[in-house]
Amino acid sequence: MRRNTSLLQLRARTQVRILLLIVAFTLTALALLAWRFSRHETIYNGNPSSYWVELAIRGDQSPETLDALKALGPEAILPLLDSMQGADSIGNSLFRWTYGKIPDRMRRYVRHAPRDSESRSRSYMVLNRISDSVKPSDAPLLVPRLIPLLVDFDNRPSGLFVDEETHVAIPHGLYVRSIAAAMLASIGPNAEAAVPTLTGALRDPRWDKYFPTLVPEALGQIGPRAKLAVPTLKKILNESSPQKAVAIVEALWRIDPPEGEVGIPLLENALRDTNQPVRLSAARLHWKMKGKADVVLPVLLDLLRAKENPWRDEAWQALGEMGPAAREVLPEVKALARSASEKDAKTAQEALEKIESLSPASH
Repeated sequence: MRRNTSLLQLRARTQVRILLLIVAFTLTALALLAWRFSRHETIYNGNPSSYWVELAIRGDQSPETLDALKALGPEAILPLLDSMQGADSIGNSLFRWTYGKIPDRMRRYVRHAPRDSESRSRSYMVLNRISDSVKPSDAPLLVPRLIPLLVDFDNRPSGLFVDEETHVAIPHGLYVRSIAAAMLASIGPNAEAAVPTLTGALRDPRWDKYFPTLVPEALGQIGPRAKLAVPTLKKILNESSPQKAVAIVEALWRIDPPEGEVGIPLLENALRDTNQPVRLSAARLHWKMKGKADVVLPVLLDLLRAKENPWRDEAWQALGEMGPAAREVLPEVKALARSASEKDAKTAQEALEKIESLSPASH
């Protein structure tokens, strides 16, 4: 009799626990729904902004979701920035532990929560894909939020990337910083308030291994309003790696064209560099600054002829940017276009059309 009573009591306690879990989850869901609908949210394709943000945090990078995030702008970007920096919460760990304890038949009614590190990494990945959609008009909302990210450093492992030399996880803070710089570059002149912080970041060595060009590029996109950075840019020019140095020359040129002239000898050296991306960047910039086809064309053709060149598509784009100025090498360009890989065929054809557009042969 006692044994039966004990079994009944155990079953009753188990049922009470299950009931309490159901009640807790129900109340949480209701609270989240009430919070969601109490806020004014922009509706995109029938769903509020929080719906699209949640999809992104859970790993959805479909074209539909990316288009929604781009259209929503800061309303989606700000919560994704928060998620990218999210703390490791006890609540998340507790929820995941509880989720593992509830019966399988109940799990279909409760959405599984990703780990905090997964949410941070997924938020970074989606922000990286939409960072170029940020507009100058977004500056009032985003610039004050982005500036601190240039100096804050999160040493937690990224969970996504491992250093190929040390095989140690790369700090998440490097990616947080990269997103901030990329978005400030997209905002352009309206990001003037970030110039002092960007100028200070030029000397931070933690940028140099993985993202050496992002800070100079951001300053260059801000343009003449970034004149405060010119002395520092000139001071570090000759002590920088070739990749960073080319980006610094372009920044100087965009901020104040005469200041960029100091980097022409450096660019001409970079055209002979063994590093293909450095040569390509130097060639594109030399063309923009000086417009000398006889200097740039041999470099671009050499890059297109190279058997191993992951940046061949960009070399075709650079050739297309030259347009009719490249018609003197048209026969070789046509031959290279005919032998282009399937991956590069479209860009090669577009470049060819731009070169031929105003050439005598097209009349």
